[in-house]
Amino acid sequence: MARKSKIKKAEAISHLDPGTVSVISLQKRFLDFPPLQEAILFKSIRRKVMEEEQIVDLTEPERCRVCGGSPASRIYGSIACGSCKVFFIRVTTAGAKVPECQNRKICGKQNFRGAGKSKCVPCRYEKCIKMGMIPEMTARRRGCTLRERRAMIGLQKRGRKLSALSQATRNLVEIEIASTSNQLTPICAPDAREVQLAGVRFAKPVFCLQEVTIETIKTLVNFQELIMNDHPSFSMMVDFQYSLEDSVDALLNNPLNICPRVPVGMHPSTGNVPNEFLSTLGARIFTRSIVLFADWCRAIPEFWEIHDDDRAIFFSRQFLRQNMYKDYYYTYKYKYHNGLLFTFGNKVKLEQLEQLRLASFYALHVEMAFGLIIPCMAQAEMGDEEFVILKNIILFSTGLGLKQKTIDVAKRAYSKYCSILLEYLKFRHKDEKVAIEKFTRLMDIPRYLQNSVPKVGSLYGKAVLCQEGGLRGKLSEDLLWKL
Repeated sequence: MARKSKIKKAEAISHLDPGTVSVISLQKRFLDFPPLQEAILFKSIRRKVMEEEQIVDLTEPERCRVCGGSPASRIYGSIACGSCKVFFIRVTTAGAKVPECQNRKICGKQNFRGAGKSKCVPCRYEKCIKMGMIPEMTARRRGCTLRERRAMIGLQKRGRKLSALSQATRNLVEIEIASTSNQLTPICAPDAREVQLAGVRFAKPVFCLQEVTIETIKTLVNFQELIMNDHPSFSMMVDFQYSLEDSVDALLNNPLNICPRVPVGMHPSTGNVPNEFLSTLGARIFTRSIVLFADWCRAIPEFWEIHDDDRAIFFSRQFLRQNMYKDYYYTYKYKYHNGLLFTFGNKVKLEQLEQLRLASFYALHVEMAFGLIIPCMAQAEMGDEEFVILKNIILFSTGLGLKQKTIDVAKRAYSKYCSILLEYLKFRHKDEKVAIEKFTRLMDIPRYLQNSVPKVGSLYGKAVLCQEGGLRGKLSEDLLWKL
């Protein structure tokens, strides 16, 4: 009788609402059940509880709160996908301070999925923190040594090293260097910048600005830094071998035939040029500056749309004003008020103008810089982004005297980069009226430089004909006849 009464009580309990049935209380009340019947009872009750309490809606999966990707799961205090989870672990365990955004924190709306993930580490990390991810929760399991191992690496950029370049790229570099070995031997082996620039082959630009975004403007800024090869910690190198025996066309085909890409040395902290190189300083500045401008032109897509017969002439006519523009901007950027900054740390102080050998040349530079150009830069609050965009506006500001195809390409490119500059200024200043005022001041610079061409051209011609500063050779003369 006792056994039958227990079975009836169990049957009555099995019909109760599973949410009200405590598994622990059932275990205490029915400890005297036979093992088989007890297992069947608890299994049925647990299944009913799980069916009612853990219903998962698979129609709308969780999405990452950082990049919007899926699938995502709860991790470190928020919801993130696997990629953002790994990124957060990598940054928080590196043992290094997260650097500041180099794009003035205007890339927060970039697509962190796909190719955009590695573009801006600070902005992506800030987005993770904003979405509730907690750095202190990473790598905290007992026995985990991830923080110790990651601290030895830091926040180094990921990717294949120089030694892992493809064989095709290696062959390309060997061909590029071999083509110059019969004329000059660079004093330093090519580094990563040389390898990348060697890939900028004839009629193949580095990038294409079909869709203009903040990232493409940033690409222009990064490329300018790349070809400058300049940093305050880099030592100045003026004892390099150079050649002026090639034409402008040969220069555009392979700039390394002229000189190696040594640091340009535009920072005020750059030391003075040794006395033994002063006699050839003009030629060294000329060769390094013209290689710098050739690298830039070879990377711009519209430059290769110019008629083949006009390309060298177009390049030659733009070189002098581009070189002036570069000197004026870095003088303004580094706030050098005592005079002008030139290539290889050559500083021209205002009180020394009358004592210089090329006094008329430097006097014209100082008058242009402090009387016209630098005030425009200061009023427009010019930055690296405006500098590189305006560089292309100046490049395509004129095509007079050239073939109709070249004129059409210059007009299209000029309008394109003017639109890019105006849209960027609107984005930066968040005020259309202010953006138009800044744009108007910046657009005065191409006009001032264009008006200075006759004077600068005559002074350059005098220096070439008199062979001042070591300017003797086919390249300097070819550029003069094409002005």
